[in-house]
Amino acid sequence: MSHPFPALHRWPSTLMRWPQWDGGRCGSDSVVHTRRELTSDKSRSCELHSRLKPLPQRSVRAWRKPLKPLPPSSFRPLRWLLVLLALLGATPAPGAAPRVDALGRTVEIPSRPVRIAALAPHLVEMLFAVGAGDRIVATVAHADHPAQAAELERVGDAFALSLERLAAARPQLILAWRSALGAGGLAQLERLGVPVWVSEPENLEAVRDEFAAITAMVDGDRAPVEAFAARLRSLQPPVGARRVPVLPLVSIHPPLTVADDQFIGDVLRRCGAFNPEGDHGVGPVLELSREQLPSTTAELVLITTPAGETEGLGLPPGTEVVRLDPDLMVRPGPRVLEGVARLCERIEARR
Repeated sequence: MSHPFPALHRWPSTLMRWPQWDGGRCGSDSVVHTRRELTSDKSRSCELHSRLKPLPQRSVRAWRKPLKPLPPSSFRPLRWLLVLLALLGATPAPGAAPRVDALGRTVEIPSRPVRIAALAPHLVEMLFAVGAGDRIVATVAHADHPAQAAELERVGDAFALSLERLAAARPQLILAWRSALGAGGLAQLERLGVPVWVSEPENLEAVRDEFAAITAMVDGDRAPVEAFAARLRSLQPPVGARRVPVLPLVSIHPPLTVADDQFIGDVLRRCGAFNPEGDHGVGPVLELSREQLPSTTAELVLITTPAGETEGLGLPPGTEVVRLDPDLMVRPGPRVLEGVARLCERIEARR
């Protein structure tokens, strides 16, 4: 008699504990054993077969009984796992670091951003200096250094931005200038949903610190930052030397000077000079009258505008007029120390 389930012969012998299919006639040729237990010795075969304990008789249908659905409580651990994964996905990207900007705000900067909007000329210069100029996707007018900056996409000027064009550039990080933001400007940038880091260096040390901060944000080359810091340490006013009065003019018509606590005031102190009109006004800029200029005690007048005639200013006789590249004097970028060094040389020659 053949086995009713031939495929079961392929199962391990420990599972093949089936009853006597030939009606219990031990020793007959029709006794079914596993392949490992088959032998030509009928007595040995009967002895092995007698040790097998038959399983309860079950129909094949019983083995195909459908599974019962799991209770809802079985899915609770899975739900908690999904919640945990969602929370992990909501955390900042690995490598994101908080950075404090000029407004005292803590901004989460993404790790090594590859699409940057630099909304001031000095910010563009810093990024190019540390090897991240190719990541600038938007900037403003007058960002003209280095020469490669001429190819960058413009989204307006520093004081009038096109938010639509800025959003179309899809920046991952926006570097802004506080002096150009105006009322509500920061809030408009923040509505784009992109981290906004604000720059406003008020002295040369702040330029150094912001230069280092931007380098860290973009994972740039630190060599230019270290060279800037070393050169800044070397620019110290001569000890015991006479302080030279220097009148800086940021505009000729009308004549405008700046307060001592502004950026140019710090430059003058580094050169051992001071602004004789720098403490006479309220606010960062002071307009001088035509009566003040002929009586000024300044020995040098520093012109930081790109053009303009000085003959009509009515300066006292013997007053020297010094005109320097304004980008090297009022743009707080990596090249500002070049302008400071040139001014210090002119002041030292006058001392």
